[in-house]
Amino acid sequence: MRFFIFTTVLAVSALSWMHFYPEEAALIASRTESALHTALDEKRVELSGLERLSKEDVRVLLPMQRNNLWWFANSEEIANSLKRHPVIETAKVSACPNSSWYDITCYALIIRERPARFVAVLGEESWLVGADGVFIAPVHRLEGTHELKRYQKDLKSAIFVSGLGDSIHSPEVVKAKLQVISSAVDTISSRSRLGVSKITFFGNDELEVIFKGLSAPVTFQIENGGPLQLAVQTERLNKIIADLRRAGTEATKIDLAFDNLAVVKLNLPENFQKKSTKSLVH
Repeated sequence: MRFFIFTTVLAVSALSWMHFYPEEAALIASRTESALHTALDEKRVELSGLERLSKEDVRVLLPMQRNNLWWFANSEEIANSLKRHPVIETAKVSACPNSSWYDITCYALIIRERPARFVAVLGEESWLVGADGVFIAPVHRLEGTHELKRYQKDLKSAIFVSGLGDSIHSPEVVKAKLQVISSAVDTISSRSRLGVSKITFFGNDELEVIFKGLSAPVTFQIENGGPLQLAVQTERLNKIIADLRRAGTEATKIDLAFDNLAVVKLNLPENFQKKSTKSLVH
């Protein structure tokens, strides 16, 4: 009862004050409305981690029309929606590091862009593709545009992959093939410590690999055995390269697509019975 009387008196007092001081009351109401608008609608977004994308590229993907309470409650949903963009691999939305615990007007958005591992040649087209098989950007459409500069680093480091056919019409098939190739490159590179510059994929699950610093193309079998089989083949390659260096000769082709042996074509002088190459089983 006492509380009811108190609140009633307080309300009457406030109404009386507003009646006798209308200008001051209007000013307070305006400032209160402005403060609420700032707290609920106006937001600051701090972006980091961008290399190829511009801040504007990301801002157009954000639900800026949503109020700050919605952002505060749905930060994970915002991050997941950003990851639908092919360049964005991961995204995290959180409160700005220097803001107060009760401040819901500032958000820090940390983005990690998807690195391009391959340039996949698909018929008449070529695409930058991530290690996970996600298509990032069409190279053939970047040429001659200002956006090409954003991807120069990717184009210099990416591995060219051919032999995928015109599978652009079924991207999931291409994605699965590239994931297999990516896993194979991980095994081969880590075991041989050689950089890979080009791969040709054959329909019988063989890869022809061009290594940096090695003139001979090398064929690997990836159909059976998975990483273990590739590891054995790569160790065999290491031995072949060491033997060739000791012998002071070069190979023109190395074929490891066999269970227990390798076929090596050597580059030999012309006086070897008018043959420029000789095949050896290793």
